[in-house]
Amino acid sequence: RFSFARQPRFATVLSDYGCPYPCTFCVIGTLGFKTRPVEDVLEELDALRADGVTEVFFMDQTFGIRRERAFELCDALAARGDLSWTGFTRPDTADDEMLRAMKRGGCHTVIMGVESASDELLTLYKKGYDASSVAGAFERAKAAGLRTVGTFIVGLPEDTRETLEDTLRLAQGLELDFMSLNVAVPRFGTDFRGQAIE
Repeated sequence: RFSFARQPRFATVLSDYGCPYPCTFCVIGTLGFKTRPVEDVLEELDALRADGVTEVFFMDQTFGIRRERAFELCDALAARGDLSWTGFTRPDTADDEMLRAMKRGGCHTVIMGVESASDELLTLYKKGYDASSVAGAFERAKAAGLRTVGTFIVGLPEDTRETLEDTLRLAQGLELDFMSLNVAVPRFGTDFRGQAIE
C-alpha cells in the first residue's frame, strides 16, 4: 500500500541510485550516486505498462538532479501519456520549469524535505538550503497542479521547544496536502551517528 498512489496497483522504480547531497542524518548520501540511462528506465516502465501497471513511485532521492536528463525522461513519459506517479525532489531543485515538466509527465504528487524551520539546524545537518526557500517551492508545486508532501524531522539533539514550534508554524503555513513526521535516528554510516556516539 502507498498513501499517495491513485491506483491500487503500483510499482517502485529507481531511475538513479544514492544521492549526491551530504545531509548528515541520512544514510543515502553515503552510498555514492549513479544514474541509469533514460532508455533503460523507459524499458522498465514499458514492461510495467505491458503488465497493466501505470502507477509509479519514483524512489530517486531527488528527482531532477541531472536537469536535462530529467526533462528527457518527463518528455518521454508525457509522450506515453498513461503513467501516473509520485516523486521526491528538493526545494532548491523544484523550480517552475522542473515542476511543470514533472506534471506534464504524469506526476501528481511531489515530496520535498523541509526538515526544520531553523536555518541553524539546516546548516548544521548540511541540507544545502534555508527555510526561506521552502515556502516558494511548495507554492510553485501547487501552481503546477501537484499535490504536496512535506517531510520533517523531530528529535534532533539541538531541537528546542522554540525550534519545534517554529517548524510547526512553518508546516501550517505551507498548506500541505500531506505531512510526514520522522523521528531522528542515528543510522549506521551517517555523521549523525558518529556525533551521537561521541
